[in-house]
Amino acid sequence: MRVYFFAPLILSGLTFVNASLGTHFPGASLDTTLNVTSNYADGNGVGIHAQTNVNQGIAVSAQAAAPSGIGVQATSAYGMGVRATGGTYGVFGTGPAAGVTGTSTRGDGVLGNSTTGAGLRGVSANYYGVYGESPFSGVMGIALSNGPGVTGRGSIGVYGRGVAAMSSNGVGVYAWGSGGGTAYGIIATADSGKNENWAGWFDGNVAITGTCSPCVISDARTKRNIKTLRGSLKKILAMEARSYEMKNAEYASAINLAQGPQNGLIAQELEAIVPEAVHEVVAPPHYTQEERERGVKKEGVLLKSVNYTALIPLLIAAIQEQQAEIEALKARR
Repeated sequence: MRVYFFAPLILSGLTFVNASLGTHFPGASLDTTLNVTSNYADGNGVGIHAQTNVNQGIAVSAQAAAPSGIGVQATSAYGMGVRATGGTYGVFGTGPAAGVTGTSTRGDGVLGNSTTGAGLRGVSANYYGVYGESPFSGVMGIALSNGPGVTGRGSIGVYGRGVAAMSSNGVGVYAWGSGGGTAYGIIATADSGKNENWAGWFDGNVAITGTCSPCVISDARTKRNIKTLRGSLKKILAMEARSYEMKNAEYASAINLAQGPQNGLIAQELEAIVPEAVHEVVAPPHYTQEERERGVKKEGVLLKSVNYTALIPLLIAAIQEQQAEIEALKARR
């Protein structure tokens, strides 16, 4: 009772050609442990290489009966733990917890490439289709042509604590919400930050084609200590409107600043007049691919920002105060 592997096997550093192991009968049990090691000095060796030439055949099939068991586990110090190519699926896994899992301290835990379909595709009935966890990018998708880097479908299309997507010609992340009482293209939440939490950070220009009427929740039911603004005209008159240009070259490696001439306020100047409209923010650091692979850690850039929306009530109150003064002058005539 034998199954033939028509490929070299390297067992503990020894090479066997057309080695055999196991049973002819698919239903029969095989109680054994097989450890396969590749000792190629150049680091490009393959621990296990399996191939099938049969249509819809499976080169390697592994099953773990225990809930926490592992069907196939492969470890590589510098290369790939498991590498597979196929006409439909390179690696296909099913399981109650995870179909395919991968761990890496230097590169990608799970890497998938495809020329016609999805590089990495995950389907789950009750959990995450694709789940990634990393100090840098939990899930990263790269589109080499027109198309999205990461796509997802379901009650939550893409969910991640750290998702990065890049595209050379298309869309890094495309979100589409449909169905239900209210559909949401993107829902983002941030918590547990040491300084502040930002549900969204856009490093560059932002454009919208629809309205932004519900941008800031202002329902009276969500507020307390409501008071009428006083002395707003004095504050408005103390502000200095400035024209300026951003130091793009100096901050190019850390943040994408606006281009060309700008008009606005200086945060440090406004802070002395309306401190509640000025906040300190930490711009997230930029990493090159090499820095990500080497595990480089950088500190973010601490900057002051202006909440221009917070100045609108001051402008309204200032106009009202000024109009009251005008009406008082008219009454004296």
